[in-house]
Amino acid sequence: MKPTSPKQPPADDRGRVHPIWRHQRDYTPVIKVGAPAYLSGPFVIKRELIKGTDLATGDPITREVLTYTDGTTVVTDTNDNTGVETADPGLPQFVDKRASVEEHYTQLYDTDTATGEIVRFTRITAITTNPDGTTTYAPAADMAFDLTALYAPAGAVDAVPLVPLGGEAIAVSGATPAALTPPAHAAYAEIYIEDANVRWTQDGSIPSDNNGEQERAGTTISLLDTTALAGFRARPMDNLGDIASVGTMVVSVAYFNTKPERTPRGV
Repeated sequence: MKPTSPKQPPADDRGRVHPIWRHQRDYTPVIKVGAPAYLSGPFVIKRELIKGTDLATGDPITREVLTYTDGTTVVTDTNDNTGVETADPGLPQFVDKRASVEEHYTQLYDTDTATGEIVRFTRITAITTNPDGTTTYAPAADMAFDLTALYAPAGAVDAVPLVPLGGEAIAVSGATPAALTPPAHAAYAEIYIEDANVRWTQDGSIPSDNNGEQERAGTTISLLDTTALAGFRARPMDNLGDIASVGTMVVSVAYFNTKPERTPRGV
C-alpha cells in the first residue's frame, strides 16, 4: 500500500484502506535522523600494540596506540617488568625494537703440556644486539664438550701443542710378533726400522707371508690414532718378503700426543 497524499491513508489497488490507518490524520512517513547521546562521541577504530624498549632504562615496553574516529590518537606505554603505565603521549625515548641475543659455540682443546692429554670442550659466547644498534659481548662460559657441566681449562687452550711422550726400542725376532707399549695419551707414533726388513700389521693380526705390509730397513712407519698403536704387530722379513724364522732386528719408536703437522680438528 502507498499513501495517495499526506492527508489520505494508503490504499491498495481497489481503494481499500487497512484498519490501522483509518484513525490517523497525517500519513506522511517520519524518519528520525541522529543517534543516541551515548553513541554521539568519537570511538576507537584502530588499536595497535608495539613491542619496544625504553632507551633511557633499557626496560622492555609495550606501547598501545588507539586511533579514534575524529583522528585523534592516545598513546600508553606499559613497562613489561613492573606493569606500570605512563601517561599519554608515552615515553620520549621509546624505540620499537627489543634486544636480541645469539649464543656462539666454539670447539676448543685443552692440552696438558706435561702429559700430552688433550681434552675437548665448548666455549659459549653470548652476543647481544641492543635496540640502539650497539653490540655487547658477555663473558665467555666454558662447558664440557657435551654441555653437561662447567669446564675449567688447565693447560694450553686451542693451540694444541705437540707433546713428545718418550719412546722405546723393540727387538723383533722369532714367531712371536712384536707389539708397542704406548704411554697414556699417545695418539701418534713414528717407528724407524733400524737394521732389517719387517712385515707389519695395524689391526692386531699376526704378520705372515701373505698378510701385512712390507717395510725395508732404514724407513719409517707412521701410525696415527690409538687403535693403530694398539693393533701394531711386526715380525722380521727376509729380502724375498718371507717371514724370517731366525735373526733379530730392532725398531725405534717415538710417541707423541698428536701428529706433528696435524691438530685434533684435522687441520
